[in-house]
Amino acid sequence: MEKAKAEGFDGQLITVKIAPTATIVQLKEYLQEQLGQAPLNKIKVKTDRGFLKDESSLAHYNVFPGATVDIGLKSRGGR
Repeated sequence: MEKAKAEGFDGQLITVKIAPTATIVQLKEYLQEQLGQAPLNKIKVKTDRGFLKDESSLAHYNVFPGATVDIGLKSRGGR
């Protein structure tokens, strides 16, 4: 298990212990347990390279120990 950081929905910084081989959806599940705020399909994960796809691993996006990712809630389009 490796440590990474995630900025929560309200700007808080959360340190998580998760393997680099974990998928983005596994990271979302962990964050959902910790924050308990939103369904998995409403959570978005972003790095400086863009939004991360659920089926890919953290290592695929070079998210390793000490990395910081932004998490937020998906908003609906429309007017």
